[in-house]
Amino acid sequence: MKTWTVLLSQSSLIYFITLVALPIVMVFYATWEPTFITYTAEQPKYRSHNIERLTSFTQGPIGTKFLHQDAPTVKGISQVKGNISQQSVDDVPKAILNICQNVTLMPPGSLAVVALASLPGSGNTWLRYLIERVTGIYTGSIYNDRTLIAGGFLGEAVPAYTGRTVAVKMHAIREPQKIYKTILLVRDFFEAIKAEFNRLHGKNGGLHTRIAPITLYKSYAWRKLIDSQLRRWQNIVSNITANFANNDRLLMVHFQDLKGDLRTELKRIVEFLELPFNEDRLICTLKNQEGQFHRPHQALPFNPFNAAQQKLIKAAMTNGIKQIKRKSHTIITKSRQQ
Repeated sequence: MKTWTVLLSQSSLIYFITLVALPIVMVFYATWEPTFITYTAEQPKYRSHNIERLTSFTQGPIGTKFLHQDAPTVKGISQVKGNISQQSVDDVPKAILNICQNVTLMPPGSLAVVALASLPGSGNTWLRYLIERVTGIYTGSIYNDRTLIAGGFLGEAVPAYTGRTVAVKMHAIREPQKIYKTILLVRDFFEAIKAEFNRLHGKNGGLHTRIAPITLYKSYAWRKLIDSQLRRWQNIVSNITANFANNDRLLMVHFQDLKGDLRTELKRIVEFLELPFNEDRLICTLKNQEGQFHRPHQALPFNPFNAAQQKLIKAAMTNGIKQIKRKSHTIITKSRQQ
């Protein structure tokens, strides 16, 4: 009995440290501001996550908010220009490859709120990782996911609409009147639904990387999730067309385009965020582009979608994108129209 009591006490302590104490310490470390930093209206100085390296920003007005015109960089390093092959990425100095470790939370009100919207399972966490690395600013969320906080997404713990993060994750458009712009991440619906099913019903691994047992694809839980995802998508489409698609406040990013041409897509995103593009950060991001929340591919021995489900899902995806495009002023290339 004593042995069980000791084991339970130890497990409780480990659980408390991992899920409660550690995230609190990490957020405090990221947001603490040394008293020797002086702020001025002309040239404010914000500290990065690494307190030994301070980065200067200048500000310019964007609507009623402010966005920063100078991105963090390492002084004295020549920037690599032009198209980046894998060989050139492998050959860049270590100082450039380490630059992505510098990520910061901004003071309240520094940034306009940009929503990063998607269906669950579309790769939102991966895109957040890429955006943080290429901009040097944490992304936020409306969900306060402790797993992600412990994994280094410190903006997850910050209130969503305070202007401290570069983008805010959401699977439904919440409080659109507070949102300046929206990035809509779109993935093949069949893959997105399977990814979310794995997250909800996986048995092994972390919350964002686990795999669901194959037998569950025959259950009611699978059918229920398909219906739920279709309703979520219609909600997203309705909110985006009503609030963002008709006034150049929307950027549609396709998951397959991120996989196929990450350099181009990240440049589009940074431009849409109205932040300066930093080549050193891009190189660093291209070199370390996967992140730690990557779910291993699972090849199913059968198609989990029946004929009726396939028809509904294809129609919902096609019609939703067409509805957004009819309202949108955003230029979409030929490859993204297919």
